[in-house]
Amino acid sequence: MNLKPIIISVIALCVFLPAPSGPLRAAGVETPSMTPDEALQRLKDGNARFQRDKRKNPVQGPARRVEVAQKGQHPFVTIIGCSDSRVPLEHIFDAGIGELFVVRVAGNVSDTDEIGSAEYGADHLGTPLLVVLGHSKCGAVTAVLKGEEVHGSIPQLVDNIVPAAIKAKARFGDTFSNELLSAGIEMNVWQSMHDLLARSHAVKERVKEGKLRVVGAIYDLESGTVSWLGNHPEQAALLESHGDGAGLHLPLGLMGAGAGMLLVALAFYALFFFDRTRLSRVTVKRRMIGGNIATALIVLFATAGIAWEFAHRGTHAPWWMWPVALAVPAAVALVFTSLATGSIMDSFKRIVKAVKEGKLNPGK
Repeated sequence: MNLKPIIISVIALCVFLPAPSGPLRAAGVETPSMTPDEALQRLKDGNARFQRDKRKNPVQGPARRVEVAQKGQHPFVTIIGCSDSRVPLEHIFDAGIGELFVVRVAGNVSDTDEIGSAEYGADHLGTPLLVVLGHSKCGAVTAVLKGEEVHGSIPQLVDNIVPAAIKAKARFGDTFSNELLSAGIEMNVWQSMHDLLARSHAVKERVKEGKLRVVGAIYDLESGTVSWLGNHPEQAALLESHGDGAGLHLPLGLMGAGAGMLLVALAFYALFFFDRTRLSRVTVKRRMIGGNIATALIVLFATAGIAWEFAHRGTHAPWWMWPVALAVPAAVALVFTSLATGSIMDSFKRIVKAVKEGKLNPGK
């Protein structure tokens, strides 16, 4: 029995399937002694002072810098906000050094890096509140709604905003307007919260335990007011979902490239499966070395795992992309297996027969 291809298949499974994850803890990390609602009220009070230009936060001087440097950080909230320079979070909430754990990214999206950072704040630092904060006149949302051409790594970033733009246009039409932009900004906050709750096991568990609350909000650039959206309307269902951000997550733009790499990998992989002297003779029926069907079966499992990653992690894809993401790799696996056994139907029959007989070496 040729073990080399089987070992490669197992390695492929380990690479593409999600790894088990657990809470991240560190000795000596002090959890803020306040409830999620108390943390939220603290933000509201700070924003009210900011609006009136009556800021009074005392924890921004030299003594505070020394304190947090020596004793570590103990923030009371984690915030995923936009990188926009007009949205200075510590000022907006009249907060001091070490009070806010801030994750800033254009468009306040929740992708792999942002979710990991949010998990660090919520699970490692123990913040009782997690806020996804959008803002008026958001340039990232505007670019997606207008269909503006973007370059470099920006397409992968704004891809996270596409579902929100689709929902907003379904209500207000394709023509850009202030109403469409406002709807797109709000939908984008909901989408970011959805992605966070759907993909983060750590966040979901803390919410279930009552140790964390996830809320959305929108900051108005002109008035300085933060409007609070509350919990995600589908939070109960999202908490029961089985998504987890520990595995591979591919934006839509990379799905085609991923499928191409899968085809290339299978092509190279075939060199280990088939009798190389017969590969050059296409008229000769191909067979696997030793007639071992076990490797073909493992290839099916590996490809199914990759297909599941495409569908399950591609949370930003429209619904019709899910069956496509499953069907394409599955078709590749079936064709590949048919080369090893003679036909697609024969592949199924021989695999089923081998399983029933309790053996995976049916021979020629």
